[in-house]
Amino acid sequence: MRTRIALAGCPGTAHSTGVKLFFVLLSTLLSVQGVTKEFVRVYQPLSMHETDSSNDLAQEGTLLQAEVFSRPMVLSGAFPEDLVKAVATPCQPPSNNPDYTVQEVNLVVLCGLSFELARDEEKLSIWIDLKEYKKPEEVDVSLSKVCEMTVESIRRTLRSYYRAGGAEAGIECWIRFTGPEERVDQVEHLATRFMVPLNS
Repeated sequence: MRTRIALAGCPGTAHSTGVKLFFVLLSTLLSVQGVTKEFVRVYQPLSMHETDSSNDLAQEGTLLQAEVFSRPMVLSGAFPEDLVKAVATPCQPPSNNPDYTVQEVNLVVLCGLSFELARDEEKLSIWIDLKEYKKPEEVDVSLSKVCEMTVESIRRTLRSYYRAGGAEAGIECWIRFTGPEERVDQVEHLATRFMVPLNS
């Protein structure tokens, strides 16, 4: 299933220095889109079903066949939104074993999660939408664990790219959940905020 990404507009006035800087950066991105390409490290919550691998972390007393892995991707532009969206891209691991025929391992895709993003000059808000969540038959991972690994994937991806120091400098990132109340109640304790310095 494809993930749904909705980007909201940026509030503020045209006279705000931060907003003007944002639009300068946006115009720069649009001018080089498709020209400037960069290798980046993207983290994703991946399922290890149909393999003999498992995570050392137990899930309710059983081994967990899922883990947060990094993979290289080539992106045009390096806005935080682009990096977050990359977490939700499909992933089919290459294999030298003809018996391994799994087509998709990204739990964001397998479980039907989607992201909604909104950014202003000081804050990036990320909502993980659980409305279309489904538990695949071949994957024995709880909703809470999928969301925990998704949050960690987003955090690692952003901090891996924007690795410069300065805990109070940069953009403030909020991750929250939306969707049916009974699902949100299971994972709302995973909502979080953290700072990402915007100089790589």
